[in-house]
Amino acid sequence: GVLSGKASLSKLQREREVRVKNLRHSLVCVVTTVCPSFDAMYPCPLAAHLPCLLPSLFHALEDQDPDLTRHAKGCAELAANTPMLGWNVLPQVLRSVHQAATSSSWHVRATVLPFLQILVFRHQFVIRDSDMAAVQETMIHLLSDSQVEVREVASDAVAVLVRIGGEALVLGLRSKFAQWAKTPLPPKRVKAGQKGKKEGGGEEKEEGERGRSEGG
Repeated sequence: GVLSGKASLSKLQREREVRVKNLRHSLVCVVTTVCPSFDAMYPCPLAAHLPCLLPSLFHALEDQDPDLTRHAKGCAELAANTPMLGWNVLPQVLRSVHQAATSSSWHVRATVLPFLQILVFRHQFVIRDSDMAAVQETMIHLLSDSQVEVREVASDAVAVLVRIGGEALVLGLRSKFAQWAKTPLPPKRVKAGQKGKKEGGGEEKEEGERGRSEGG
């Protein structure tokens, strides 16, 4: 009875994984088909629904299927390039992106950054100051991410943000970066083997010097 119960649970889990994978494929195909191309400037029919679709799209990046994750990244780039998001839609999209930036998956956190970078560039003349401040806060926060790949992408994203924001943004970040620069680095760890070798080398050096002094 126990074995049959485990087998049925395993079967249900596999069926659920297949359904999720099919839904993710469908989502990527639909968004990719409907979103405008990079050089187009017509409104996207799915624009109003992007705040609801983006979380699922970002979660597709965690899938173990490399083809699906590759298509999901391209789809996210298309969604980020969606032009002319309405004044009521853009803040909702940004909120969805900020939530994704707190994901436990570093792949999702890393993908959020270029998405924000493209979205802000597309809407730099219509984005509200409060939304731009939230974007800045998210990017700065990810500069100290635990994953080195995320920090590297964040540095590129912040560089683009500074070029868009201009002198006012640079002055606002100067004090924060100066504070980070004053943070002392942690002491360099010395392995046990290297430490013993170093101490042993010191003893040999002392014995050699003692022998020379006695010989003299």
